[in-house]
Amino acid sequence: MARPLDYSLAWQDAKALLRGQRDGVIAIAGALWFFPTWLSGYLTRNSEMGSGENFADLIIAVQQMYAAHWYILLPTMLIGLWGTTSLYALLTRGDLAKNGDALRLGLALLPVYFLAQLLTSWAIMFGMLLFILPGVYLIGRLLPVGAVIVAEPARGVIGSLRLGWALTAGQGWRVTLFFLVIMLITTIAYFVASLFIELPVTLIAGRGGVPLLSAAVEAAGSTAINLLSLAVTVAVYRRLSVD
Repeated sequence: MARPLDYSLAWQDAKALLRGQRDGVIAIAGALWFFPTWLSGYLTRNSEMGSGENFADLIIAVQQMYAAHWYILLPTMLIGLWGTTSLYALLTRGDLAKNGDALRLGLALLPVYFLAQLLTSWAIMFGMLLFILPGVYLIGRLLPVGAVIVAEPARGVIGSLRLGWALTAGQGWRVTLFFLVIMLITTIAYFVASLFIELPVTLIAGRGGVPLLSAAVEAAGSTAINLLSLAVTVAVYRRLSVD
């Protein structure tokens, strides 16, 4: 059995990955995550979601919003997925000489990555329906799959799922805890930072604020959270592969 995941080493590894590929990370995340999210957030900002009386009403409101703006949100999602696979390539493949190589590899692996993520998402969602805890556990067990798909593309979808499952054997809860704690802290930091940025603007500009700025803050926050999530995922894959 592999040694337990060392939280300290995994965290240090995640930070080192982002520092080591800083220029490429900023370029790819900016072009394929931040700017598309900023633009789509601004263009759909005036959509009325409604508060709704219950969860079912909220689901219906979200479906209506997506139906009304699918032509904006679908390209944004696909570009974002390309950014994800390209960043995985940048952080896992030391044989890539240029950012363009990461972008080409990310584009080539996009269909396989999408299928793998679809399967893992379904598994986690089904687990959530079984009293939530099984789904939370599966987050940790399946976390490395995205990194495996890009780092070892010859394995394909099924091989990547098997390896991701094998790497986290006996460590599902430990990986889940590590990932969720970091995501929680990062999300709280984002909300605090956005409050300090947007509150003065709202006080000056009025209740509506400055939509373009608000969309930019939200896009920057989601980009930062997704970047850290991806780096942590790669770090977990690397640490468990070494162990």
